[in-house]
Amino acid sequence: MRQISVFLNNEKGRLEKITGLLAEKQIDIKSLCIAETEKFGILRMIVNNVDEAVAVLHANDVVCDIANVLAVEVDDIPGGLNKVLTVFSGLNIEYMYDFLERTDKRAVMIFKFSELDKAEKIAEENGMVLLSEENLLNKV
Repeated sequence: MRQISVFLNNEKGRLEKITGLLAEKQIDIKSLCIAETEKFGILRMIVNNVDEAVAVLHANDVVCDIANVLAVEVDDIPGGLNKVLTVFSGLNIEYMYDFLERTDKRAVMIFKFSELDKAEKIAEENGMVLLSEENLLNKV
């Protein structure tokens, strides 16, 4: 799955500008998280049309990048996330966040691993459900 990372100066209205650009092109933000420092922030988003979103952002001089992440279904019960984290215990998780919608009463977590291929292999070996852009964005 592809995620867009947008680099933002900590200025009033900057986030609104980004969401406005996407809204004008009918690009739906399906999930997001923001990490910040004193001077800048990183907006990470899963959207329904990555290529168009990046083109719009670049056309408006917005610095952004695409990163590959894993979308993993998690049992939406106490301990569900811990079970998944235990499977990945030997890997470095750079960050993670929740997908805003659920699939079949299951949570979906977005993970960024330092060794994405290894994480994907471990997930598959352990019977985890990994979702692609297409099936996640069309399933919910």
